[in-house]
Amino acid sequence: MILDPADDPPEDPEKAKKTAPQNIVLRVGEERSVKAAIRSQSGKILDSIPVTMGIHEDDDEAITLEDGVLTAVGAGSAIVRAGSDLAGVAGDINVTVTKPIDKIVFMAGDPAAALDEPVVLAVGQTHADDITAVAQDADGNVLTPRSNWSWDAGSVASVEQQKDAMEALLKMGAVVKITGKTTGDGEVTATAEGVSGSIDVSVSGQAVTRRIAATTSSAGNDFEFDRSLDTPAWDIANTEFEVNLYDTISGDRIEGFTLGVSLNKAGVATIGAADPGLAIPALAGGGSGGSDLAAVSEAAANVLPYDTGTDGDTLRRSGTVSLQGTADTVELTVTPTLTTTEDAATEDQVVVTLTATGAKPVRLLFTATVTAATAAPE
Repeated sequence: MILDPADDPPEDPEKAKKTAPQNIVLRVGEERSVKAAIRSQSGKILDSIPVTMGIHEDDDEAITLEDGVLTAVGAGSAIVRAGSDLAGVAGDINVTVTKPIDKIVFMAGDPAAALDEPVVLAVGQTHADDITAVAQDADGNVLTPRSNWSWDAGSVASVEQQKDAMEALLKMGAVVKITGKTTGDGEVTATAEGVSGSIDVSVSGQAVTRRIAATTSSAGNDFEFDRSLDTPAWDIANTEFEVNLYDTISGDRIEGFTLGVSLNKAGVATIGAADPGLAIPALAGGGSGGSDLAAVSEAAANVLPYDTGTDGDTLRRSGTVSLQGTADTVELTVTPTLTTTEDAATEDQVVVTLTATGAKPVRLLFTATVTAATAAPE
């Protein structure tokens, strides 16, 4: 049955065949047009059959009905009934009236508690608890929105509405996870029925979600040069070590990442790139070595495989980054530096710092020693 304007309820609705009741929710002050008509089993509207409609029950004085317009005038519940004695059918509309949504509050934790403080996150970090938006009227009564919630994540965070096992939004989209996206302060806003509320979000730093692991250097970390055997030029010492990146939670090795490699000072060691596809840009004033920063882009270092063009071998896609033309290693060249013209022993050290997004830096110490000159035999 469909609803159509009428002045009075059916004379004896209890004898009429009932159709399934309809349920509507109105906020105080809202209006809704209602009609009543008889529909045949085939779905055809039978306009020739008269239908009466009116307020059947309204102890809370929640509604008025005039000229087919239903008006919500106070909080409560009511029943509008329409029927036809001729057709022997009747149907109800159950009407619930509440005050309008006045504010949006946010809950988190177990047991749930009001989220009154700003959400503080690191970049890439997800808030430990689901956050739930709750609509309330002016008296603090919880209201259920009549349509899905909408969210605006702002500029510093991202929002993911949570779903149940059937992929339906939890609580009509009220439940979300918030993740830090970029550093800064901002707001995450939830809206229901045109009323919005916001959470302050502060995002700073980088969450530690990854771990850098460097293998032992192939030639060790200490290099010794004998002044008396070869002065003033020595064979350059080379060493290499593999670098991998792991997820701190799952322990899985991460494929395809960008590795930063830097030296703390010039004069002891350099990092070179033999493969032009893995060139290392120098810092301003850094020259071709020394304190150059190896900021290898993902496109340059990790979009593999590709042919080296030398021996025909194909480099595989790897989570390790090559700075010297191989797919798995960082190669460090150590060149001794004379800090004095005297024959005394000299020693210098360099710290290699490895960095990757989401991981704490790893620092490796290398030492280059030049031994004292031995006296020539008499």
